[in-house]
Amino acid sequence: MLLMEGEATDRVHGDIVRRDALFQAVLRRGLKLTTDLDHLSLLPTPGWRTGIDRLGAVTVQWPHFQPLLKKLLMGMSAAWITAASGHGIVLLFVGSGFGLYEHAGVGMPCREDRVAGIAHNGALATSIAPFQRTGGG
Repeated sequence: MLLMEGEATDRVHGDIVRRDALFQAVLRRGLKLTTDLDHLSLLPTPGWRTGIDRLGAVTVQWPHFQPLLKKLLMGMSAAWITAASGHGIVLLFVGSGFGLYEHAGVGMPCREDRVAGIAHNGALATSIAPFQRTGGG
C-alpha cells in the first residue's frame, strides 16, 4: 500500500491553499472514489504504474506527461518491497486529511481507522497499480 496526500495553491481563486489538490487531481486521472474499505476495486486503473529502483527510489506513473512521483527516496521497508514485488501490484490510497505532512519526521503512522473515516467522508481515492523493480538508480 502506498498512502499519499498533497496540497497546492489555487491561483485561480485568490491563492488559497487547496488541501485536497492531489485527491482531486487523481480522481480526474482515473482513480476511484472509495467510501468503504471493505469494497475496494481490485482492477488496475489504466495509465497508472509503480516501480522502485535498486537504490529504493519510488516512481509512480499516471496518465500525465510527467510522473506523479519520480525516483523519490521514501525509505520503503524490505518487507514492503518484497510484498509489492511478489504480488506485482501496489494498492494506491490518495486522500485528504491523513495528516501526513503534519506528522512528517515524527514517525506517526496513519492509523487504519483514520483511513476508514476519510473514506466514509468521501475524501479517498484508490486503485491497484502494476509494480516492478527497475535496474536504474
